[in-house]
Amino acid sequence: MAKKYIRVQYYMLGITIVLMCGSILINSPLYLDIISFLALVGLTLHFDLLDFSKRAFLSEKVVCFFQVVLLFISLIKFFLVIHGSL
Repeated sequence: MAKKYIRVQYYMLGITIVLMCGSILINSPLYLDIISFLALVGLTLHFDLLDFSKRAFLSEKVVCFFQVVLLFISLIKFFLVIHGSL
């Protein structure tokens, strides 16, 4: 089976990297909340559009890994900013 959504994968990876950089650099709770929401939407779109199974290509697994990492980074930083640790 050919890679069906290769362009979508690259767009999602690019958006994920931009959001990850934003979540590392931004300390505003509002923007971190928005980035967390967008990470959840991106992860949902990943499982809706791309076939994530044992047959999944390496690029699909990399995109999914980065999206999960983005979600954890943004949520952890959000809670640290809310509690005044940063």
